[in-house]
Amino acid sequence: MNGSNSLWINFFAFAAGLLLLIFSGETALFSTIVIILGILFIIPCVIGFIISVFPPRDSNGVRQVNWFTAFSSALGLVFGICLVAVPEFFATAIIYTFGALLILAGLVGIAYLVNAREGAGSSGILYIIPSLIIIAGIVIIVLGRPHILDRIAAIVTGASLLLFSLNGFWAFIRNRSLLRMAANSGDNLPAENPNDFLDS
Repeated sequence: MNGSNSLWINFFAFAAGLLLLIFSGETALFSTIVIILGILFIIPCVIGFIISVFPPRDSNGVRQVNWFTAFSSALGLVFGICLVAVPEFFATAIIYTFGALLILAGLVGIAYLVNAREGAGSSGILYIIPSLIIIAGIVIIVLGRPHILDRIAAIVTGASLLLFSLNGFWAFIRNRSLLRMAANSGDNLPAENPNDFLDS
């Protein structure tokens, strides 16, 4: 993953974390997220179903209906409708999704640092935040709902995403600085693109 992509990932993680913190006090926060996900499922599935059932005619004037795509789109459409119709039922799983997301984010952060052993990965302090993020994800999954309030889960997830992005920016800047210093001093470091970040 190149540097531009990694910076975008950190930017979106920062934005998502900030929004979760800002709206953590909103009632039915996770239900709203489920409804948004449902709409995001419904729109492409409706388009996919229509295109697969009513495809353009071929050179012989025959329509070749793609039944597999139509069936898959129909299933996605039903799932999207269910998400919108009964968001409270699916909101419980959102917490586990956030927990899994934090564990994945922490593992990705550690994988980058291990991969950049000659640069940012040489700083042990940078491993602390990804490790804490993994722990936070595990705690969210273990406690889950109904043992944890929506607001607490949103705050923990939002704060963890903010820390993930800030740690990522710091590691990115440190890695580029170390590689630039090594290049200027003539040290022989392993060939590595200084723009690489979160390359696992």
